[in-house]
Amino acid sequence: MSRLLLLISSILLISCTAFGQENVALPDTADSPKTDTLFPAVSMNPRTYSELPLDSVPYQNPTVALFNSMLVPGLGQIGNKSYIKAGIAIVSESIFIGAIVHWAKKTRDAKAAFDAVDPDSVDIRGTLYNTYSDYKDKRNFYSWMLGTAVFLSMFDAYVDAHLRQFPAFRNRDEGLSWDIGPADKPESFALKIAWNF
Repeated sequence: MSRLLLLISSILLISCTAFGQENVALPDTADSPKTDTLFPAVSMNPRTYSELPLDSVPYQNPTVALFNSMLVPGLGQIGNKSYIKAGIAIVSESIFIGAIVHWAKKTRDAKAAFDAVDPDSVDIRGTLYNTYSDYKDKRNFYSWMLGTAVFLSMFDAYVDAHLRQFPAFRNRDEGLSWDIGPADKPESFALKIAWNF
């Protein structure tokens, strides 16, 4: 059975490779001179996204973006000119930092209150310890949330900085488009508005 599967997969691989090696001839136009090979014509008339050269617009180094985003909330996104993402990173990380400071202070106060009570007061110490433990759990929760937000911000800044080096290729159909024409019903017109992104 395994030999049969291996044979079928080999046949499919060979047939796909054979079909993929077709010679492509570019049409001669007034804009593109006649060439003997595909590659010079591609460099003169790029037709797909992957054939375009890299952008000449300088963007920040991906490693710099990663460390900027780690040290200062949203700084990596600002360097990538992703201002909405930068705002989200700044707001979310600021909220988490504020929550950590708040619950850390409450945890310290609860610990001090627990330590100040007479060891013989078991009921009071139990209640104070539960309060202290609850505050500590909230502090730790927001610490984990901050760490997750910082990691996601770093990852986003790093990947976005890499993607900024690709060509700024936009499809002709992207953006706002509209069309006026006959509708389905006779003697009526329709206005169609589309936003492609």
